[in-house]
Amino acid sequence: MAGARGYDRAVSSPPTVDVVLARPSPLAEYAIGVLASAIGFRVRVVDGSSPPAGPCLHYGDAPGSGSHRGCVVVPERPDDRLWEDALGPSSPPVDRRLPFDVVAATAAFLTDAEHRAPAPGATDRHGRLLAAASLQGRAGHATTPIVNRYAAVLEAALAQVG
Repeated sequence: MAGARGYDRAVSSPPTVDVVLARPSPLAEYAIGVLASAIGFRVRVVDGSSPPAGPCLHYGDAPGSGSHRGCVVVPERPDDRLWEDALGPSSPPVDRRLPFDVVAATAAFLTDAEHRAPAPGATDRHGRLLAAASLQGRAGHATTPIVNRYAAVLEAALAQVG
């Protein structure tokens, strides 16, 4: 039987990634949600007390033992911004323990935290930040889709855990 609009197919849901936040934070949860959405995942924040139902991500201190030892681990390093290995022409080799905080970096780019107080001369006459004066511009990545690159690295790591 057709639905109200004539649709008779079931809509599939995107896969879910279980996320354990060592230190719960709405901003970290938001950044993880953006990264997950970019690679086609939904996020389910869990407390880590039960085994993950599928791919999992642990943000913060690595789990010492238990069912979440096999999760992708993203270290909590609030000052991480530009991961040159991930921004180059080829993706870095990735395992389940990332060496860089893609969550904090993504949050900083999404909130434009680096540019809240631009240096003198870093803006045009209308107060807009000049690309060359931005963190990305100064590092030679003004046109690089940085958050997308971080999402791709996270996707590769999640593929390894299942």
